[in-house]
Amino acid sequence: ERLAQTHPRLDPERLGRQRDLADLLRSGVGGSLFRSQRHRLLEQLGSVTGGDRQLESGEEDACDHDEHMFAYAPDEIRDQGGKHCVPQPLALLRSHLAMAPPNPFDLATDGIRTLRAFGQRIPGAGDVLARSLEDAVRGRNVMITGASSGIGRAAALEIGQAGGTMLLVARRRDQLEEVAHQIEALGGTGYVHTCDLSDPDDIDRMCSEVLERHGSVDILVNNAGKSIRRSVDRAYDRFHDYQRTMQLNYFAPVKLILDLLPTMRERGSGHIINISTIGLQMNTPRFSAYVASKAALDAFSRSIGPEVINDGVHITTVYMPLVRTPMIAPTKIYDRFPTLSPEDAGHMIAEAIRKRPKRMGTTLGNIGQLTYAIAPGAQDLLVNRAYQLIPEGDKKQPDHEPSAEERAFVRATRGVHW
Repeated sequence: ERLAQTHPRLDPERLGRQRDLADLLRSGVGGSLFRSQRHRLLEQLGSVTGGDRQLESGEEDACDHDEHMFAYAPDEIRDQGGKHCVPQPLALLRSHLAMAPPNPFDLATDGIRTLRAFGQRIPGAGDVLARSLEDAVRGRNVMITGASSGIGRAAALEIGQAGGTMLLVARRRDQLEEVAHQIEALGGTGYVHTCDLSDPDDIDRMCSEVLERHGSVDILVNNAGKSIRRSVDRAYDRFHDYQRTMQLNYFAPVKLILDLLPTMRERGSGHIINISTIGLQMNTPRFSAYVASKAALDAFSRSIGPEVINDGVHITTVYMPLVRTPMIAPTKIYDRFPTLSPEDAGHMIAEAIRKRPKRMGTTLGNIGQLTYAIAPGAQDLLVNRAYQLIPEGDKKQPDHEPSAEERAFVRATRGVHW
């Protein structure tokens, strides 16, 4: 109405069409409105106008939309200010729309959503406030690396049964296809995407293939990893152990995140879950290559977390205890250690998706992390005792019949890979 009073030649009815309003909202008019409000308005307007134009968030050139908006206006108004400037009448409409008070219902909804998100990060509150696994994954694309066996396979089966569309990533196609068939037998959907995660170029290829076929990845689970149990005095001439471990445990998940994160941020939603280790909390000896690679990924995630949280992308680190998987099979000492089953570990990942905490670990691991923060020297002495009790298991220090003290120590520190 204000524009019509200022410029009588404008057609108010055509100016006020839903399609034009959608273009205004798309170009960011009313910046004080919540993003979720604009998104809901665009969805509603899309259904009103026939949905002939895809409603995507964050189109790059607002001036293109301004020009489209004034397609019906006289030339002197449409061309006012040049191609790269917002016309004065549109600037007036921008300021008028920006002054519109927010909807109280939307304020309450956004407030509840914010409180719920913060509440999920309070220990114990996630069980009460978090949604069900079905609600968290149904209709969403969930990528799991290392999905052909062990923890990745168990997590894929549980999440797929709950309704998530599983994108299964590993090197061996035959094993992935077997997991996909098992997911389908449970009523879910699984897609196979082979990839050599030690090759950055192959990661690029796989991610391009996934985005072209599925459009986006809503949840990324960086589960694939490589572990080496070796004291540092056995590694003086084995620098390649550290290089190979960093390649798979750090550089590969970082490359995946860099390839998939832009789409998550554009969509305003995403969840990245990094499978770390209880060894990072307990500072376990003999795992310097493995723990260092997991620590690097943890530091990377903690650094980018504050950058992406405003775009609706959340990052969770799971400090996984010792699990009975093919990865630990070569270490025969672990045959007598208490461990989690792959199904229990897969359920931890499912719970991480459901609750979306910042970090998840066992009680013992959390105590170990707190102890090191308060008294690091005392923890070093305690962990050194474990190092002395439990043998290396090689020719220099072969395995032996465990002493009563060793058995008691292993039971008391259940889940720690000494």
